[in-house]
Amino acid sequence: MRGMSSVLIMAKAPRAGDVNTRLEPLLEPEGCAALQRELIRHTARWAAMVAARVWLAYAPAGAGAELAQLVPGSVRLFAQADGDLGRRLRHAVALVGREHSGVPGDRRHRRAAARPTARACRVAGTDRRA
Repeated sequence: MRGMSSVLIMAKAPRAGDVNTRLEPLLEPEGCAALQRELIRHTARWAAMVAARVWLAYAPAGAGAELAQLVPGSVRLFAQADGDLGRRLRHAVALVGREHSGVPGDRRHRRAAARPTARACRVAGTDRRA
C-alpha cells in the first residue's frame, strides 16, 4: 500500500532526560525515552508501508547507529543540521529534495520550507510551530 512517494521523519534520539521532557512528571525520564523509541518505531514502520522512500533526519549528530536499530532497513538516515527547527527542516527538505527531485510536489515542499518555519512545519505534516 504505497500511496505516497516519500516521507521525511524528524526525530531526536530516545535518550532519558532529552526527549518528551514535559511528560517527565507523569512518565519519568526513562518512560519518556521509551515513549520516544516506540513513536520512532511506529512512525518508521508506517512510513515504510505507505511510501516508496523514507528518510529519517536525526539528532544529535552521533545518534545514527542508535536510531538505525529502531527503523526498517529501507529507511535512509542522516543527521539534522544545527540550529532552530526552521533551519533543521529547511536543511532536511533540501537534502531529500536534491536526492529525490523527480517526484511531483517536491518543488512545492522545497518552496514551503524556504518560507517561515510555521509554514514549513505544516508542510512537513506537524502542527508544531517553532
